[in-house]
Amino acid sequence: MDRFLSEHVMALHSGTASRADSTNASQQVQPNDAAANSNLRDSLRLRPGEKIDHIPPPLLRKYVAYARKYVHPWLTAGATQKLQTFYLELRKDHRTIDSTPITTRQLEAMVRLAEARARAELREQVTESDAEQVIEIMRCSLFQTYEDEEGTMDFSRSQMGTGVSGTSDVKRFVAKLHKVSQETYNNMFTFSMMQTIATEMGLRFTNFQDIIDRLNNQNYIIKKGPRSYQLTTF
Repeated sequence: MDRFLSEHVMALHSGTASRADSTNASQQVQPNDAAANSNLRDSLRLRPGEKIDHIPPPLLRKYVAYARKYVHPWLTAGATQKLQTFYLELRKDHRTIDSTPITTRQLEAMVRLAEARARAELREQVTESDAEQVIEIMRCSLFQTYEDEEGTMDFSRSQMGTGVSGTSDVKRFVAKLHKVSQETYNNMFTFSMMQTIATEMGLRFTNFQDIIDRLNNQNYIIKKGPRSYQLTTF
């Protein structure tokens, strides 16, 4: 049923693709190669010495008005597949009563964000890169739902629907992994590397393997091989 509903939603936003001829497709404004090959956080980060050239408000208003009136992006097959796959994964992992509810509203919201991303660059096609950046935003949003009123991680609201002892320590640990990743320009960690980081932070987890397994199940890290993990971007 989830797959059927998601296919229906995606079809509503990708129907234009079947009517687009090859001439129009060849004339599409292509996304910037550097932006397409980088994640959202990297593409938004200012480089050393880089300055922002602000767009005059009157010109910006005209640009937005033009994009709204004349640019109507449609989803490519690659973008459709990525958004649908991510949505189905969320649906599969959010089935417990106390977990964050995931409905077709989230899927439609991701589609609209992806379309807006393409429209901002006056593109008629929503690319896989657009979909990946929207998924990154969604992951960040889900990450925020794990925080309780005191700012600590409440994994009872997580995809697994179960709690994790020392939730504030888990939050600190994940934040530290991101900091190390940014400093070393490397998002790959071995189990022993993460264990060393936790030890250096003075964290005392009763079962460190269980913590790693839960982070992997909740997509904060992705297992890439025997005791090797990739840190996901939020």
